[in-house]
Amino acid sequence: MAEKKTTDVVLYSLDNPNSLESLATKLGDHIKKNNLCKQIGDKMYVNVEGWQYAGGHLGIVPIIVETKDLSKDKVYKYWAKCELRNVHNGMIVGQGEAICTNLEARKVKFDEYAVFSMAQTRAIGKAFRSLLGWLMKVAGYESTPAEEMDNSDTADASDISHYQSDLPPIPKYDEAQRKWLDEGTAEYYEAVALLTHGYTVKDLFNRWKINKRTTSTLEDLASRIIAEEAAIQTWRDTLSQVDNMQDLEAMFESEKQRFEGDDAIHALFEDRRKEIKLLTQN
Repeated sequence: MAEKKTTDVVLYSLDNPNSLESLATKLGDHIKKNNLCKQIGDKMYVNVEGWQYAGGHLGIVPIIVETKDLSKDKVYKYWAKCELRNVHNGMIVGQGEAICTNLEARKVKFDEYAVFSMAQTRAIGKAFRSLLGWLMKVAGYESTPAEEMDNSDTADASDISHYQSDLPPIPKYDEAQRKWLDEGTAEYYEAVALLTHGYTVKDLFNRWKINKRTTSTLEDLASRIIAEEAAIQTWRDTLSQVDNMQDLEAMFESEKQRFEGDDAIHALFEDRRKEIKLLTQN
């Protein structure tokens, strides 16, 4: 199918390489001009709006066809499925599934509606990625939607601190009220707990006096906490893309030596087993 023109509107087609080369150039310019991407590390990732823009030029629209509420107690968790349809003939040309939960480090402050919305947004991005990932690479961007990289361990320190900025500040004590923070004390472990929730060592100075040695120890600990959380989030993202029990068990067998003794990752696999079982039953 050749490239067609109606006044100033150009129509592109997946079966016309020449038209797609032109579309890739247009995508590269439009996405950058309209700030539809973000930098993570040294790479650029396109927001879902950019992927929808690409699909629109090909007559492809995303439709959320199914959602599931997997929430339990105070944990919000939603699954969504998206289909990509050709508006000219109604054919399904791609699909994607995704999950979002407020257990994710950067979603802990999300209301339920926001978790539900992000699950749908990710499903849309994943559907477009499977169909048009190569086209986005030609346009000069990564083939993974930005929303899938929300919890990636490639995020830099400034990106992490951005997501910590919505934490309520630790109350600032007067100089006379601030006590020295000694390692091994109950208050020391309280400070460690604050680090695990996303606070920085600098924040701790609002409440305690901390000597150089203890400061260094806490900074090393904070770095490890961030690295471990990033690893957990990467596993969450990876497992959310596995949609059948056979593939999940094969992954577990091939990777279990890497996380031997890591109860947190074992728990992620167990949660995903339950989710897949629930999805297949329904």
